[in-house]
This record gives sequence, structure tokens and C-alpha cells, in this order.
Amino acid sequence: MKLESIELRNTGPFTDAVRVGPFTDDLNVLAARNEAGKSTLLMGAARALFDRHNVTGEAIKRLQPAGTSLAPDITVVFLTPEGRFKIRKCFLNSATSELSEDRNGQWHPIADGDAADNRVLELIGGVRPGRGVSKAEHWGLLRYLWARQGEASDWPTWDDEAGAGIRSGLARVEIDPLVERLRSQLWQAQMEQLTSTGRVAKNSPLQDAQQAVDNLQSELESVRADMDQIDRNVQELQQLYEELVTSDREKNQAQEQAETLTETLKQLELLQKDLERFQSAFEAAQQRMNEIHKDSEALSKAETSLADAAKELELRRGEESRTHQDETAVREALSTLRDQAKTLQKKLKAGRNTEARLREIQELYDLDENLAVLRKLLNAVRKQGESIDKLRRKRAAVPNVSKAQVAELETSEQALRELSVRAEAVGLRVSITPERDVTISADRDGDENTRVLATGKATTVTATRNLRLQLPDWGELDITSGAEEAAEFERQIASSRKAADEELKKLGVASLDQARACAEQIKDLERDIDSAESRQAELLEDWDSLEALVTAVDAAQADAEKRRVRLNANEEETALSRAELKSEVAKTHADVRADETAWGSLQESIEAQGSHIEALAVTREEASRKANDTANRIASLESQLKTTEERYPDGIQQAEERAQMAFVESKAELNVAQQKLPEDWEKLEFRQDRALKSAAQANQEHLELGQRIQRLEGLLEHAGSQGLYSRESALVEAIASAKENAERLLNQALAARFLAGLIDYRKKAAVRTVLTPLEDQLSATFAEITGVRDRRVFLDENLQVTGVGRKRDESYAFTQLSQGAREQLLLALRAAVALELAKNGPQILILDDVLVNTDSTRQENVLDFVQGLAQQVQVLIVTCHAERYRGLGARQEIKGIEESLNH
Repeated sequence: MKLESIELRNTGPFTDAVRVGPFTDDLNVLAARNEAGKSTLLMGAARALFDRHNVTGEAIKRLQPAGTSLAPDITVVFLTPEGRFKIRKCFLNSATSELSEDRNGQWHPIADGDAADNRVLELIGGVRPGRGVSKAEHWGLLRYLWARQGEASDWPTWDDEAGAGIRSGLARVEIDPLVERLRSQLWQAQMEQLTSTGRVAKNSPLQDAQQAVDNLQSELESVRADMDQIDRNVQELQQLYEELVTSDREKNQAQEQAETLTETLKQLELLQKDLERFQSAFEAAQQRMNEIHKDSEALSKAETSLADAAKELELRRGEESRTHQDETAVREALSTLRDQAKTLQKKLKAGRNTEARLREIQELYDLDENLAVLRKLLNAVRKQGESIDKLRRKRAAVPNVSKAQVAELETSEQALRELSVRAEAVGLRVSITPERDVTISADRDGDENTRVLATGKATTVTATRNLRLQLPDWGELDITSGAEEAAEFERQIASSRKAADEELKKLGVASLDQARACAEQIKDLERDIDSAESRQAELLEDWDSLEALVTAVDAAQADAEKRRVRLNANEEETALSRAELKSEVAKTHADVRADETAWGSLQESIEAQGSHIEALAVTREEASRKANDTANRIASLESQLKTTEERYPDGIQQAEERAQMAFVESKAELNVAQQKLPEDWEKLEFRQDRALKSAAQANQEHLELGQRIQRLEGLLEHAGSQGLYSRESALVEAIASAKENAERLLNQALAARFLAGLIDYRKKAAVRTVLTPLEDQLSATFAEITGVRDRRVFLDENLQVTGVGRKRDESYAFTQLSQGAREQLLLALRAAVALELAKNGPQILILDDVLVNTDSTRQENVLDFVQGLAQQVQVLIVTCHAERYRGLGARQEIKGIEESLNH
């Protein structure tokens, strides 16, 4: 699968519609600041591709913009071997799913709802989750091709179907089909009885056999329990016969005690009736005495309160009169302050108008100065633009030679040198020892030069096939080799030199040194261009473009002219210097501030006097209210005194004495009646209740004993007819047979498990023999990224990284590597997976800020590697470090829909 574009609405930080894409088929870089929505775009695309449209839960709700109930709306355009498709999904309260296919440049709907969800999973190899949102293990191949932020150093297992398919593609092992079928049948035989962990499988014959043993054992235990119960019942029956005699005696005793207490309570009821009559008379006398006592106390308190209220009323009336006089005086002072405020307000208005005009003149001076600054900046920007154009023309004149092309030329040159050395090793070798110093001419395979030979010193001259020597005072020596190997080397050297010359001609350079110089010159020029563009961007920091700056200059000039016409300053105002104008503004402002302060003081005084008047009015009204309340309270107390005195025409003291005498007489009669009651009379009723309950319980227990005896006699009679001893013997024999069957099934399953495991072991051993090419590939890639050439990557038979080092038994474990090294190693493994899958259709590799722990040196190596990888696989790099990926691939941006359409 490859991605073409992603579009989001009402998702994460995006309430408006945004889009990323279209992506190129090779390398794409999405660089934006943190929390700009990059990860939201990728996760939104994953939800649209792998989740059901009607799924709910917190993971889907987190897609909503914070604090809203908007429905996330996501559209993804993607390519598969079957064609170009577009899926649009809305979640939560607007749950919909629509799948369309591109047919001759037009989108045609092909499925919706659940059918659309299922069809997308078929196209991209996803797995539908049982419930809830999908997880990484449901994403099929994308699980291995998406290095998510924060998970760059974690590798998923190969356990699922997608992982197994990739693993077999990376390290293929062919097993004899007969052995494979045998292994499958053995595993099937084992799985019919046991689970993958060795436990007994549910609903299997083995479980049924073991369950039959358990059932027979339970039945045997039940039979034996019944036999034990019969013995216990016989013992219990003998004990119940003895308890029945004792229960009959206790029942009769309880009945007699209950009848005695009933007769005693009958006599007590007659005495209690007399006691209740005397008690009522006593309580009535006591209540009357209490009422008279309360009235006496209330009368005394009312007389005291009446005297206090009269004094309080006099004080409240005096306070009301004094407050009214103070209020009149303050109102007169407030009128005087308001007259002063009117005069000051007129002066303040005139001062403010003068200050405002002076400030406008001052602003006009500022506009003129700003206009001069803008014009100066405009000239600088235009000059910087001319410098950028000059650098670009100079860059265009240099042959376009990349660092990678220089590396290829160096590789070719090195190969040519190695061929020459090998050719010389099998070619002609002539040793010359002159008798005196001499200069000779040597033509070596068409390459002619001169050499100086020292007296008595042997000098060796080599050539591949043809060697011609011009020897002074002797003549010409022409030597030709007929060796086939030398001839082959000569052809290879000629072919390699021709290819190298053609590549130099293609690049537009004459030599490798010139190619290196061009690459360095291009690097320097591009750096100068970037620096100049950065300087121009710094100059245009507050403007989107040069045109915007020109517009700003024109707008500033027009604004200054408009203000100048509107002010129409007189000669005296225009003659003011900037310092004089500033002084006049300060002086006028000081006068206005002084008048404002005076105005504020007057307002505070006015507000204070107003507040004083309000406070005095409140005080006066409160004093009047309290005086009225006191007068009403005096009237209420006088009425209360009159009502109380009317209830006692002979005087309250005489009424109190009569009530005291009646209370004493009733108290004496009550004491005489209480002395006639028997001792503990108040407990007799409880004792009768207990005696009646005891008699009833004794009778009930006697009946229950009889019933238990009858039940046990019946059980013993029934048990004698069941034949429990013969059933026990039959069950013992059945259990032995069932155990033998269960052990047979278990042994068969364990044997099948052992044989299938043995075949798997041999298969893993075979995998080890084909791991070397994959380990070579990963080691080379890892070395290319890290720059460390003398170590290898080692895998186990399950294609998990076991370590890195020179030898397998001396390697460092994967977990011992630095975070950056783990990121880089897993990047190499993901690349291997992507390249394997790309053989069968378009594939994407997503790298979400996976190089955060990679240093600058290895960063360059990684970029070279990724750039080469993108020639076969679509690569999408998501990062918040834009500076690390300058000049790499196609830059992608998060755009509004209208902006995206305009592009």
C-alpha cells in the first residue's frame, strides 16, 4: 500500500478541514512544530483504514477537538496492487463509511457501512478486532512499516499471519511436503487432546476420559458417604430416644410455672387500676402548681422589661433628632462642591483637546521616520534578492554532480586500480641493472614515460601485455605477453576505463578531481544560497513577501499624507522641532494630569459627602425604626401584664398556696397505693412471657424430637433396600478401566507433541543455514548508516536480533546497544521488510521522528540510505526537526482545504 493524501475534519487540533498531500512515490518529509497535529494525522489515517466506523470508546473520543462534541471526519486516498481507492469515515454521532474507486480519473462509490470497512481491510491486509478500537497487532503489514514516535527501538513479534509471511520471504526454507504434512498431522493429533501450552484441551476425548474418571470417583465417594451416613443415623436415633424422656419431663414443668404466674398477674391488674387513678390526680395537681409558678415568673420579668423599654424609647427619639440636623448641614456642603466641579470640567476638556492635537502631530513625525526605515529595508531586501539571483546563476553554471555520484566514481576508480594491480601481478616484469646512470624511455601498454636508473641498482619495469624499452647506446627492446589471463585483464581495464570516461562525460567533468571539486562547489554555493535566503527571510521577518513590504511602504506613505491633510497644522505648529513638540506634549499632559487629579479629588469629596448623607439617612431611619419597635414592645408588655392579672382575681400568691396543698395530698395517696404492690411487680409480666414461651418451646421441642425419630426410622428402612455395598464394588472396577483409557490418550498426545516438536527443531536448524544472506544485508546496511565496518548483525531462527559484534558468541545483546543504535538497526530491518514487500506491490515506510537519538554524523549516513531506499519504496518522514532534513525529498505541509486546492 502507498498513501496519496490524508484529509481531516473535526479531529484533534483541527476543527477546520485540513489536508496533507499529494505524496510523491519516493521520499516525503512532513516537518512541523510540536503539537501541530502530525501524529494526529497519522493516527487519524490508521483509524480510517483499520477501525469500524461505528466503534466507540475513549480512543475514538480522543480524536474529537478538546471541549467539543464534533464528529471526527477522516478521508484517506491510497494505492494497492488492485488500484486507487478513497475511504471516508465519520465516527461517533455521525458514524458513516464510504469507499470509492478511481476509474479513469473519476471516483465511483463501491461500498458503504460495514461492507466498506471489511473491503478496506481486505485491500491492505488488516485484521478486524473483536471489540473496541484496533491495535498495532491488527494492522497487518503496516505494523512492521510504521515506526511510531516513542516506539522506534521496539520491534513487534512475527507471530501473526502477516509477520510469518514476511519472515518466510526474508529467510526462505523449503521443507519436504511429506514431512510438513506429517508435522501438521502430528500437531493436529496433539491439539485434539492438548493445548499449545501442554494443558488438556477443552471438549477433547482426553478431557472426556478424565472427566469420566472424575465422575465415577465422585459417584463412589457419594456411595461411601451414604454408607457413613447410615451409621451416623443409627447412633443419632439411639440418642434421640434418650432425649425424648427428658423432654417430656421438662415440658410438664414449664406448663406448671406458666399457670402460676398467670394467676399472680390477675391480682396485680386490680391493684394497678387504683394506682393509675391516684397517679392521674397527682399529675394534675403537679401541672397546676407548675402553671401558676410560670405565670408568676413571667409577670415579674414583664414588669422589669417595661421599665427598661421606657428608658430605651427616650434615647432613640433623641438620636433621631440629632441625626436629622447633621444631614441638613452635609447637604449644603455637597452643593458647594458640585459648583466647583462644573468649572474644573470645562478647563479639563480644553486641555485634553490641546494634548490630543499635539500627540497627532507627534504621531505624524513617527510615521515619517517609520517610512524612512521601511524604504531603507526595501532597498536592502532588493539588493539581497539580486545577490541570490547571482548565486543561483552561478550554481546553474556548475555541472550537477552529487556526493553519491562522486562516491560511485571513486568506487569505479578504485576498481580500476585494483584491476591494474592484479594485471601487473600476472603481466610482464623486467629487471634492469645499469653499469652507469642512464635515462631510459618505457612504453607500458601505450603509456609512455621516461625513468632515471641509478648505477648498479636493480629497477623493475612492469606492464600488462606490451612493454617497449628505449635503451641508450643499445637500442629498442619490444616485449609482448601471450598470457590469456593478462589479455582478459587488459580488456577489463579498457572496458572499465571507457565506462569511467563515459560517466565523466555524462556528468560534464574531465576527471574525478574535477567531479569532487564540482560537488564541493555545489555544496558551498547551496550553503551560500541558503544563507542568503535566510538573510532575506530575516529582513522580511514581519512580511510574507517582497510585495507585502512594497505594499507596506505605499500604505505608510499614504497614511502619512492623509494625516498631514487632516491635521492642517498652522505655521507655529509646523515650526516646532521634535524636542519642542515633545516638551509641549509633556507640559500639556502635566497640566491635564493636574486638572484630572483635582477633578478626581473633587469627585472623591462629592462621593464622600454623598456617602455621608446616605449613612446619616440610614442612621436616622434605623433610630426611628428602633424607637417604633420599642414603643410597640411597651404596648405588648402592658397587654401581657393585664392578661396575667385578670387570670388571678384573688391574687397569684393565694392561687399558688392552694395548688401546693392539693399537690401534697395527692402525693400521700399515691405513696399508700404503691406500697400495696408485690415485690418486683414490674417484672412479673416479662416473667410470664418467658414462662409461656418456655412452655411452648418445650412442647415444640418434644414434638420435633418425635418427628426426627420417625424420619430417621424411615431413612434407615429405605437405605436397607438400596444395595450400597454392591454399587461400591462395581464403581471401583469402572474407575480402573476409565483411568487406563485416559492414560492411553495422554500418552498418544505427548508422543505426537514430541515428534512434531522434533520436526520444528529441525526446521529452525534449517532456517539458521539461510540466515547468513539476510545477516549480510542487515550488517552492510547498519555499517552504511553507522560508519562502523568491522561488526555484524546476528539473528536467531525467529528473525529476532540477538546481538551486534565481530563474532556471534562475543556480540553485544540488542538491549545493550544505545538508544540511537537500536533505532538505526531497526530502521535497517524495517527497510529490509519494505524492500521484500515491494516485490509484490507498492509499499510505504513511515518514520515518525525515529532518529531523535542519532548524532549528526550518522544522520547524514541515514539520509543517504533513506534517499536510496526511496527509489524502490515510498518513504514518509514525520519530524519536528525540519533543519535535519533540508534538501531531502518532497516537503509536505498541513494545509487548509482551500489552500490545498489552490496548490
